[in-house]
Amino acid sequence: MTGNERIGLPTGITTIIGYSHILRFILDSKPYHPILLASGITGFQKKVSSHMKVYYCYGEFLRDIMQITDLTKEMMKVRYPIVFEQPYDAIQLRMGGRLSDVPMPNHYLTMESLNVAIRCVGTYCKSKDIYVASDSIKAKLFMKERLQDKNVTFVNEKSLFSDSQLNNMEGVFIATYSAVADIYILGNSQQCIMTEDSTFAYAGCAITGKPPVIIPWTKQVCLESDSLKEL
Repeated sequence: MTGNERIGLPTGITTIIGYSHILRFILDSKPYHPILLASGITGFQKKVSSHMKVYYCYGEFLRDIMQITDLTKEMMKVRYPIVFEQPYDAIQLRMGGRLSDVPMPNHYLTMESLNVAIRCVGTYCKSKDIYVASDSIKAKLFMKERLQDKNVTFVNEKSLFSDSQLNNMEGVFIATYSAVADIYILGNSQQCIMTEDSTFAYAGCAITGKPPVIIPWTKQVCLESDSLKEL
């Protein structure tokens, strides 16, 4: 990345969204507006809800720092060729629980939720090419099997945590690289579909500068951006 790499790591990118009320305060404070404009952040001028103003401004901030190097682009062309070859749509599925490649106590989506994800893709995704980002290889394979009419791509490896307590440094590097790549891929999609309350997906979709589609944890429907919550 050519921006501030320390800020650009996944933890830094996603954790800051937890303080979106601070960004809301800045957007609501007119004395800050000239500073925002000088920084190229204009989303607060859109005639949208306050939630979406935060979303758009956050995306503008991330687009500024998520500038990958030429070397990283060359690496991604091998590992993620879809990103540079044609327009595509992307979906992020945060499963958690026992469905996650690394089981965890927090539960997000269920296997039943994946049927909702299939409907969301059918309704909102116009591209033939779909990229699936997920913490679950089960979810990725489910989407590929069910979306026979789409070219579904994903990294066919189990996800890792970028945590030095759980991995050696090589594992941390791979996990961090994969996470940054997924955010970049989500952010360059034509249509971004995200898991409800996922800070990771919020960041990726915000980079697109377009309204996201949301897969809720419990409701069996696809939600549009009016249902987006600040995280």
